[in-house]
Amino acid sequence: MPISKTASLFALIKSLSRGEKRHFRSYAQREADSSGYKYLQLFDVLEKQHSLDEGLLTSHFDKKKLPNLKRHLYSQIMISLKLQQSQSSVTIQLREFLDYATILYSKGLYLQSLKIIGKAKVLAGKINDELSLLQLLEFEKIIESRHITRTGTDRVAELTEETSQLMVSVANRLSVSTLRLQLHGGYIKYGHVTSEAAAREVRELYEAQLAAADVDGLGLIESAYYYQAKVWYHFILLEMEAVLACAQRWLSLFTSEGQYVHRDTNLMMRAYHYVLSALYHLGRSEEYDEYLAEFELFRKQQYKKFNANSQIISFIYVHNGRLNRYMLAKDYQAGLAVIPKTLTRIKRYQAKLDGHRILVLHYKISLLYIMAGQPQKSITYLHSIINTKINNLRSDIQGYARLAFLMAHFDMHNFDVVQSHIKSIRAYFAQAGINNEVSDVILQFFVATSSAPARKHPQLFRSLSDELHELSKNIYTKRGLLYLHIQEWVHERLS
Repeated sequence: MPISKTASLFALIKSLSRGEKRHFRSYAQREADSSGYKYLQLFDVLEKQHSLDEGLLTSHFDKKKLPNLKRHLYSQIMISLKLQQSQSSVTIQLREFLDYATILYSKGLYLQSLKIIGKAKVLAGKINDELSLLQLLEFEKIIESRHITRTGTDRVAELTEETSQLMVSVANRLSVSTLRLQLHGGYIKYGHVTSEAAAREVRELYEAQLAAADVDGLGLIESAYYYQAKVWYHFILLEMEAVLACAQRWLSLFTSEGQYVHRDTNLMMRAYHYVLSALYHLGRSEEYDEYLAEFELFRKQQYKKFNANSQIISFIYVHNGRLNRYMLAKDYQAGLAVIPKTLTRIKRYQAKLDGHRILVLHYKISLLYIMAGQPQKSITYLHSIINTKINNLRSDIQGYARLAFLMAHFDMHNFDVVQSHIKSIRAYFAQAGINNEVSDVILQFFVATSSAPARKHPQLFRSLSDELHELSKNIYTKRGLLYLHIQEWVHERLS
């Protein structure tokens, strides 16, 4: 149903590329009658606005007619986009085939309808789209069961066999995609486990379901979903070697067969992201550089073919990979050079990025500034994280940002600021339910240093270094140390 909300319409118009705007104007001018030019005028008014001004709309258009005008404009933009993208989107082409077959059947031209269904099934088969195949097959069965099509008695047996095989494939797909969704929900709910008791709970919830999956009967996308589910399972459990192995299997599904690269480009890029994430946690810098270079090359070669969604996903994962690369290599000064481009892209895509993505990138940028000896530049980004309200999603990063805030002000010799914020930071950790040894040890260190004379700081740093070394031996506290880079920060101050 067309949308009449001005904010939604404005967002849609602002998402259009130059080519899409040009195509829409051309389409609108062909289709519009004397009254139709009103919606084109509305388009021009909204397109010229940098920020939404509804008052300007009511001054240009009849207030009573405006809701219908907005609804009509939204509908026409969507039709224009569909027409423009139909040649490049196989999914849209399949839906058009089904629409054509439905129209032909409604006019009694069922033999022509069957021909269209046949073409659509070939197209769906090429891209392994079992759900579309099932819908087409059911339509074909309706026609064959209601009319004499002269396709012969063998066709009944063929349709029965096709249906049986497809039912198994679709059942596998739905089962694996549901499991993938459950694991994703588990990651949002649990985050990374912080104790052996939590790890046992996760294993009891998901291990049997993963083991029951019929891996041999899965197609390309279903197999990718299965390995994605396993990646999240092992990621929750902090089993990074297993994360790496599953992410590599997931990625190989696409890279080993060139024709599958474009089947689901976004799913392939997510595989790259988790390979890089696992290598980052494992500290394997050489392998990390190889995979990042491979990912960067893929992005460069395919970027012009990406739709807007794929461009944004490639930005998030590639720029996240670049920032992590410099943190992993401890080449902090060189890492500063990539920050301006990342900030430019954040500004470009801000309206389309969720708060979590921006929060993560700001956190990594702030850490780079701290580790590169420019703590004053990190404060703005740390404040943006600390003051963000996103319903407790990634409260762990907001906790780490508060600890990084103390690190930055310590480096700036703002010991009074450090001392004045410790109480509120403790209160945040308690309120957010974040209870771990890493934060306790670090906060205790800042309590001690903020009141101790400077001559005693080296001794306090050495004590902190020893405590952090012990914590790094524990799988459940090691990740926090890596995410905060606190050991490297301590080492730099000691040396």
